[in-house]
Amino acid sequence: MKNFLTISLRIGGIIASVLIFGGFVWAEDSVSGLVETYFADGGVKTRAVYRDGMLEGPFERYSAQGVLEEVRTYRHDKLDGPARRYNPDGMITEEVHYAEGKLDGPHRQYGKDGVRTTEMVYERGVPVGPYRVFSPDKKEISQTHFEDGKKINLTGASSNKPIAAQAKSNSKSKPKLKPTPKPKPASKTRPRHK
Repeated sequence: MKNFLTISLRIGGIIASVLIFGGFVWAEDSVSGLVETYFADGGVKTRAVYRDGMLEGPFERYSAQGVLEEVRTYRHDKLDGPARRYNPDGMITEEVHYAEGKLDGPHRQYGKDGVRTTEMVYERGVPVGPYRVFSPDKKEISQTHFEDGKKINLTGASSNKPIAAQAKSNSKSKPKLKPTPKPKPASKTRPRHK
């Protein structure tokens, strides 16, 4: 059983041999520059930029047919910036944004036809605001709302009311209390003299 693999990488125009052993990459020096990995037929498998051995900038992954499957952005070896995935036809299937390795910003998914199917927003890795689901004809069909990563209500297209109205009618409202009437001042009566 073979426990290691030697591959050749193109690093900024220089071909370097790297030993991959047990999932770890062993190289003589810290890598800086463009690094490409290849399929057996010579097609590009991945393309990434490194600085001092850390991912820094765009990372691209391709299928064996040469179609771009994924693009991610790194800063100091952490996901930072936009990331997208594509289907074999080259249409986007998912787009997200990262900041310092955590989801941060809009997260959208798309169907085979390129129509948005879901959407939500993250702040520092925590879902916030609405998680919306869309039908193939682009209409919002359901919505779940998040606050600080916790689901706070669930609404859907189960009634004829718009989702915003459903959210209001689904929320528990406190009964309205009538103010207590002010007591009438005691009438001052004078004793009668006979």
